[in-house]
Amino acid sequence: MSLGIIKYTLGSLNSNCFVLFDKKSLEAIIIDIGDSPEYLIEELTRKNLKAKACLATHAHFDHILGAFYLQLVLKIPFFMSKKDEFLLNE
Repeated sequence: MSLGIIKYTLGSLNSNCFVLFDKKSLEAIIIDIGDSPEYLIEELTRKNLKAKACLATHAHFDHILGAFYLQLVLKIPFFMSKKDEFLLNE
């Protein structure tokens, strides 16, 4: 398996988002979506990448704001640490 990685600086807070993908199958995992899900979906489509999951390194809002949108549109799961669940209620 040969992996590729693309870094995007997204949203009004310029958060780093990473797309890790298999160069052969083009299956991808999105890490720290930020708040620009529409732009990221356009990029995935342009590069023929197939998103399989979205995950957050932590649950600060600038890392997860677009995650729900990605879940709905791409029908992919979202993963984050249970230790950060309290941040979702603030």
